[in-house]
Amino acid sequence: HVSLIEDLFRAQPGTPSARFQTVIGRSTAVGEAQKVGRTVFQTDPGHRVTNQYRALAAEVEERLARWAAQATGVKGVA
Repeated sequence: HVSLIEDLFRAQPGTPSARFQTVIGRSTAVGEAQKVGRTVFQTDPGHRVTNQYRALAAEVEERLARWAAQATGVKGVA
């Protein structure tokens, strides 16, 4: 089933998957932060899930930079 889902996220056959590498684990830290009207970054900046969200944000930024470079024809962005 995983390969079928991967195929659904591919723009074209043979292209990299659109799925992110970072996995966000389950944790009560997010719910606890929501209860007090804050983010997990504010309530527990060193928590495992907080670091996973940071890693996901870095992946998103990297991907956006790569797509922007491709769209504008800029070389040197991996």
